[in-house]
Amino acid sequence: MTIQLASDRSGISKDMIRYYEKFGLIQPGRRENGYRDYSEDDLNTLVLIRMLSNSRIPLRRIREAFQNGNVGILQDGVEAELRHLRRLRLELEVRERALQIDLDCFRQHSEGGGLRRVHYPSRWYVWKKGPGSFTKELRDICGEDQYFHYTADLTASVRDGKAGIKPGRQGIILYSPHPDAEMIAEQDCLRVILTHPAGMMLGEKELAPIVEEAFRQCPRQSYQLLCYQIFHTMETRETCVVCVEILLGSD
Repeated sequence: MTIQLASDRSGISKDMIRYYEKFGLIQPGRRENGYRDYSEDDLNTLVLIRMLSNSRIPLRRIREAFQNGNVGILQDGVEAELRHLRRLRLELEVRERALQIDLDCFRQHSEGGGLRRVHYPSRWYVWKKGPGSFTKELRDICGEDQYFHYTADLTASVRDGKAGIKPGRQGIILYSPHPDAEMIAEQDCLRVILTHPAGMMLGEKELAPIVEEAFRQCPRQSYQLLCYQIFHTMETRETCVVCVEILLGSD
């Protein structure tokens, strides 16, 4: 078959087929007029080269395997690509889960932001260890593609229907496991979206009414609250939009 037909059937450009030949990966026959004549075996080889190359195995390794007749030369490359794909699949699942949560928060904010019962997947929390900047700790925990939120963890107690808020720890929410992280199991939460001036933390004035409303829906003596920013408006008066989760436990 002609190089054009080989290109059409393999999905590999004519220039790339010529490059494979020059690199020593394929040796098509020649017709009497000097034109290349690709056999079915050549076509199969082209498809194999494309598959291996798309698996990020260097052409020199493919050539070495072909020349030595040793498929074991390619084994490490194929295994490495499988590990890469499995990591990629996990990363995509994590990002999809995290972005779905953000999207749900945006929708709730657009609809008024009031208290809503939602179900959360398992997540992981890394708490700030000491005073000062969290930057170094964060750099040791998160890679460039790690999805996370800065979060504040507060405790609310309710007596006679009135809530008191106790400041807690600060840290980050992760959506995949980490050895330094504490897991909070899959569970229901009561979620509300609040706004407050930038540069300030949510306090008892803003949070107590929310906890008191949560108490009417799901009575408990105490609650764990997680607060993290989901939006920021840069108007005359800068405003933060914050997601507040009132954890209800996994039982």
